Amino acid sequence: MSFLLIGALISPLSAQTVEESSPPSLTGSAADLTIRPRFGVGYSTSGASYDAFTSFEGFVPLLQTPGSTLTFLEGRLLLDNDANLGGNLLLGHRVYNLTSNRVLGAYLAYDNRNTGSSTFNQVSAGFESLGEI
Repeated sequence: MSFLLIGALISPLSAQTVEESSPPSLTGSAADLTIRPRFGVGYSTSGASYDAFTSFEGFVPLLQTPGSTLTFLEGRLLLDNDANLGGNLLLGHRVYNLTSNRVLGAYLAYDNRNTGSSTFNQVSAGFESLGEI
């Protein structure tokens, strides 16, 4: 079982009142989209030979042209119940090409995991393409 809280904001609740609001607008374009930072904390219970762990995560846009390009940093810190640390850090870039209606992206990532008896490190890179064909 996993629990995840992302960008939780606490606000006072109204006492049993219901306000009618209009549905979200479907107008606009990708150029109106601004990506905002996100942060979260999660906990995964143990089971199926896996130890329980707590995770702290974040996604931070570094540079962006709304609807066109995005350079971002994404990270996660893991702490298991035996106080072993692990985590990853990813630097990525995505570009939307309006002519081909395609998103192209690339990333460079570093992963680390301490099991208490060994420490594992990994560097990876990748390319992605998202579109109809």
